[in-house]
Amino acid sequence: MSQILIIEKDPVLGSRLASALRQQRFQIKKHKEVLEGLRELAWFSATLIIWEPDPSDPNRLKKFKSIRQYRKYTPLMILEDSPGVLQIEPDEMLIFFSCDTPVEEIVKKTIELLGVPNFQEFEDLENEIIEENAY
Repeated sequence: MSQILIIEKDPVLGSRLASALRQQRFQIKKHKEVLEGLRELAWFSATLIIWEPDPSDPNRLKKFKSIRQYRKYTPLMILEDSPGVLQIEPDEMLIFFSCDTPVEEIVKKTIELLGVPNFQEFEDLENEIIEENAY
C-alpha cells in the first residue's frame, strides 16, 4: 500500500486531504511538526511526504533541508500560503501547491506520482482510522 506522511500546519486542510487520499486507498500518517514526522519515517516507509510549512516559522528552510537530508529520493509536496516563501526551485522530487489548491487536484497529482494503490486488507485501513481518531 502506498504510504503518505502529511506534516500539517492547518488541521482542517490536513484532515480533508487525508480523508480524500484514504478514499483512494492510500495509507496516511499525520503530524503537526517536522521532527515528529521525521521520527515517524524511522518505521513508516513513506512513498510521498506532503508538508505545509508555517510561513511565520523562521526555521522553515532548515526544516525543509532536514526533510530532504533524510528523504532525498522521496517525492515532497509543499503546500504554501504564499508561493515562493521557501525560495526553492522545484525539481522532479519537489512539487509546490498553493494551500488554496483544491484537494481533488492534489489527490490527482498524488495518483499521477504514485499510481493507484492496491487494496490491502480492510483491517489495516480500519486500524489506521482508529489511530487517526486518537490523534
